[in-house]
Amino acid sequence: MIEGSRCDGRPRRREALSSERWEQVKDAARARTTADPRRRGSQTAAARALILVLGEMGLRSEETRSARLEGIAPRRAGASRPWLHVHGKGDKQRGLPLPSTVAAAIAAWLELRDRVERLANDPLLFPRLGRQRRDGSFPDAGGRLSGRALGEIVKPVMAAAGVPAELCHPHVLRHTYGTLFMTRPDAKLQQLQMLMGHADISTTAGYLHQREEDLEAAVDGPLPPRPLLAADTSRRNARNARRAA
Repeated sequence: MIEGSRCDGRPRRREALSSERWEQVKDAARARTTADPRRRGSQTAAARALILVLGEMGLRSEETRSARLEGIAPRRAGASRPWLHVHGKGDKQRGLPLPSTVAAAIAAWLELRDRVERLANDPLLFPRLGRQRRDGSFPDAGGRLSGRALGEIVKPVMAAAGVPAELCHPHVLRHTYGTLFMTRPDAKLQQLQMLMGHADISTTAGYLHQREEDLEAAVDGPLPPRPLLAADTSRRNARNARRAA
């Protein structure tokens, strides 16, 4: 969890997963594509790709649900990495380089997507699938995912990874991306601003706020001796007693 600023000066809390928990979510998404033969196929491949787009690229729900197939393209001639172009908040567009893990998950999803007949002419990268029949078809496939539908895709995977129910939400994955990005040794705030599509860098700066535990862990050297901590506690208790008197 990190804190950002609010207009009234009080800290605004942003819920985010730890790096360990995020790895568990990715493992859970990967496991669902292979563990149960009845769950293999388009639904699990789509779920894994969606979760990685949210948590490894920091996209908003709206950006993810409106992403188009034609939005995947190299940024320049001869580029080795594909980019995903998204329509962001405030009617602004931006391009994002695809991490290799995300690109692989999207490729796996597209391979199965091509087998769903009703999606042949659908321009969306992640269109609605609907319920799957026993014959493997998706009679209601096509059209845009709702925000609720995206949440229903993400929630069971996050829950399977041990994420508390109140955090099983797509936007938590966006905050997780921003939080973990700024823990990198070479992280630059301006880069995160561009990647997350923030109009004002002060919004991005919210990801600089650290927990007290993080600040303690960042201090070099051994822990202070316990007598020092005890003496400080004793002084503080005496001072509070004098004030009460």
